[in-house]
Amino acid sequence: MDKITLCPSNWLYNAGVVGFLRVLEKLGKTVEEFLKNNGSVEIIKNDNLIPEDIFRLWDEMTKGKKGYNWGGQKSYYANQTEGSIKKKIENLIKGYSAKSKKAIKMGCFFCGKIISITKSKASYYTQAYGNILISSEKTFRNSYWNFNSKDFVCPQCEFIIMCHHLALTELSDGSEIFINAPSFKLMWYLNKYSSIYKAEGIKHLKEILGMRLIEMASKFYIQLGRWEKMNIEIVSKYGNKIDFFSLPAEIVNLLTKKEIACLLIQIGEFKILNMVLDGKFKDILSFAEKIMRIALKKSDKRTKNEKDFIEDIKLDRNKQNLTEFSQKLFKLYALIEREIKKEMI
Repeated sequence: MDKITLCPSNWLYNAGVVGFLRVLEKLGKTVEEFLKNNGSVEIIKNDNLIPEDIFRLWDEMTKGKKGYNWGGQKSYYANQTEGSIKKKIENLIKGYSAKSKKAIKMGCFFCGKIISITKSKASYYTQAYGNILISSEKTFRNSYWNFNSKDFVCPQCEFIIMCHHLALTELSDGSEIFINAPSFKLMWYLNKYSSIYKAEGIKHLKEILGMRLIEMASKFYIQLGRWEKMNIEIVSKYGNKIDFFSLPAEIVNLLTKKEIACLLIQIGEFKILNMVLDGKFKDILSFAEKIMRIALKKSDKRTKNEKDFIEDIKLDRNKQNLTEFSQKLFKLYALIEREIKKEMI
């Protein structure tokens, strides 16, 4: 059967694919069936993929996100009409072929495919694909000579890029994030539940990425290859500024071990999570020993310094049962040490 095959590329294209998958999910599709173990997405072309339906849902979802619109010159997706967007959807779903003898070979900046197209039909990366991102020098090579874009966007990628905003999650400070990885299967799960961070008010990118990896490891059996562990990052967008943050591969490896992930969820303290994120494993052991020494004393026998220590560390969940808390910390340290030794063999 004819199918649409999408492979990971740069972060904007990847966000576009995840955004497009969210549209298909709204359409009633089971997205998990499209996610392949090799990291790609494969969507079978059939009569159920109707451009009008896809446009309708894309339009509804776009209008539902603050700061995103399409239409005139000042719109986020500038100079677009319903007809032009539907044409892009049709090119993605049904494919594109140039019949003119004047067609030339061009390579797409996003997917890398080389296609035949006439110069008059060729589209380049401009404000039509996001008028905020185009101004960010860190994002793409957008300091064009005479402001003339040279990044060709093939007809199959045009609508994909216009879905990138649907994959962005807004945080409490107004910034937006996307978790990028070398696999669409991994990206789908890492980004799927990240809306909780707006409600919880978590602002630090390392905590967000750490929590997403922990939650993914505890809920889904997804094994990461060495390449994936080295290339997971958060893309943060605030206004027209784009920043990137990633964790070391060895930390990603620890957080994605199911036993460690589940124990961190049970502990539920950001202080401990940050010790792991910062690679301060000996601090976990020292902290556990101090908690245990205090726990072994009756409340009225604890010194002022010990009482102040318990108050100052601001434990959210574990203040009432310090003994159990220390035991979990000892176990966490042991699991981390075991995993580190395994990696060294």
